Amino acid sequence: PGGRVALLELPPSKAPGWFGRWIGGHRHGAEMTFLGADELKEHLESAGFQQATWESGVRCYLTTATKPG
Repeated sequence: PGGRVALLELPPSKAPGWFGRWIGGHRHGAEMTFLGADELKEHLESAGFQQATWESGVRCYLTTATKPG
């Protein structure tokens, strides 16, 4: 089904250190990865989302995209 997605993400330069990622990965059951805005946009587009855009913030960025239904 189609819809919109909005993701608030930390860029790799602001991501937690190895210990913070290990704790987060342990709690969430998978390794934590932090993608740059362009990489995340590419992943969304390869999954069928269109109009993927991102806006930069001070410590994070917001990515939005639409998937036709």
